[in-house]
Amino acid sequence: MVLGSISFMLKRIGRKALIQSDESAKTPSFDGSSSNWTDKLVDFVVAIQELSGDELILSDNETVIANYVMYCENADISEGDRVVQDNVYYDIKRVSNPMRLGDFLEIYLYSSTNYGEETK
Repeated sequence: MVLGSISFMLKRIGRKALIQSDESAKTPSFDGSSSNWTDKLVDFVVAIQELSGDELILSDNETVIANYVMYCENADISEGDRVVQDNVYYDIKRVSNPMRLGDFLEIYLYSSTNYGEETK
């Protein structure tokens, strides 16, 4: 069973993270105002793994550049959201439901932040 495997993995190597959504992206602003990040999921357990180099993900004539992949239980997470863990910010580039089971998500992330360095 896939869900059991993901739950087991998250219990062993998963760590708490914060998932945020940019509310300003939903209502376009023409006055140059900055992003308005709000907390969406707090203390959400995820497993983030670094990819070897930047990985290009090609499908549906779309190219996505990611340098991390995250696994988590199924939740309301969308492209454009971000993950914060240990003061590192990861932009969510692609959300995938592997095998269309709905049991877990495989999420491709991009971070230009060095470990321990915070971005604004």
